[in-house]
Amino acid sequence: MGVSKLAIIAGLALALVVGGVLVLRAALQWRGSTTLTIASPEGIQEKGFVPIGGHPQWVQVRGEHRSNPVILVVHGGPGFAMSPLTPVFRSWETDFTVVQWDQRNAGLTYSRNGAQPIGLGQVAGDGVEVAEYLHRRLPRAPIILLGHSWGSAVGLEMIRRRPDLFAAFVGAGQMSSKTEQEAISYRLVLDRLRAAGNQKGVDELSRTGPPPYKDLAGLLVERKWLSVVDTPEERSLFQRMAPLVLTAPGMSLADVRAYLAAPKVAQAASFDEIAAFEARNLGLRFETPIFVFAGDQDLYTPAGPTERYLGEIQAPVKDLVMLPGGGHDALLTMPGRFLAQLQARVRPLVMAKQGLPSNSRSK
Repeated sequence: MGVSKLAIIAGLALALVVGGVLVLRAALQWRGSTTLTIASPEGIQEKGFVPIGGHPQWVQVRGEHRSNPVILVVHGGPGFAMSPLTPVFRSWETDFTVVQWDQRNAGLTYSRNGAQPIGLGQVAGDGVEVAEYLHRRLPRAPIILLGHSWGSAVGLEMIRRRPDLFAAFVGAGQMSSKTEQEAISYRLVLDRLRAAGNQKGVDELSRTGPPPYKDLAGLLVERKWLSVVDTPEERSLFQRMAPLVLTAPGMSLADVRAYLAAPKVAQAASFDEIAAFEARNLGLRFETPIFVFAGDQDLYTPAGPTERYLGEIQAPVKDLVMLPGGGHDALLTMPGRFLAQLQARVRPLVMAKQGLPSNSRSK
């Protein structure tokens, strides 16, 4: 058989494989859209681009009861949108309306607009606009602001600017003093590498040296070895979340490529500001109840500095909730336990402020 015929057969075989994969992906997307449908007549299921900050930004609103408290998720990264991870939060949608917002330089917003100027103040301003939009869309529903990692810093600025918009703030993987947290993180990672006898990691991390890092490259060296010594659930998170992104209903392959590219773009543009973040510079008096849900195994934002910070601030309520065995992404690796704490600690407070028992839903 000639080379040309072999090439044709190989090309046809590749086309069949690719075609089969695309057909399977389309089937999984259809199945996902079917199984995730909100069937309750009192529910809400909306998604689309909303004019925010002068640009279209992606907002997804899902819940079984429109009068439930809203959880506005301010994702981390920056650049790591959580909107494709809807199945992870499906159980939350009985007692809360969950809102996923793809920030500038993240997710479908990045896919639509490309790279945009990013900074904590800019994103916080966008977040306030999202909250105002939600108040117009669901005027009876109080809003709980849930900020994760970078989003926890953005969230503090949002409640500082507009406490009237939010019934409570929940910080997950809370950034408090980035300089202090990074120094602790470095020591923890180095100690774990030594305990594991990982000399290659010890040597490379020692050559890089402790923070502060002059650029993103130094931080990424530390993050590489952190991922080696992190909890098993954190180490396997990408492998478990990747299929959800690849088969998310409504996402094209171009959207998936943009989703995967966004964090690098966003983090490079915000490295200096994040590295210097100090929550105390936002002031120590807040009008919004503040909760921090912290994994006791969080190597990215160790809870010690945050606990000290909480001791200094003034707020109507402030509470640190430790999640045993949880890492930085506990809301994704243990969503059921995270939800149980929201139900036990935050929802009753918010419902009481509305004059309703915690298990009620207004008609």
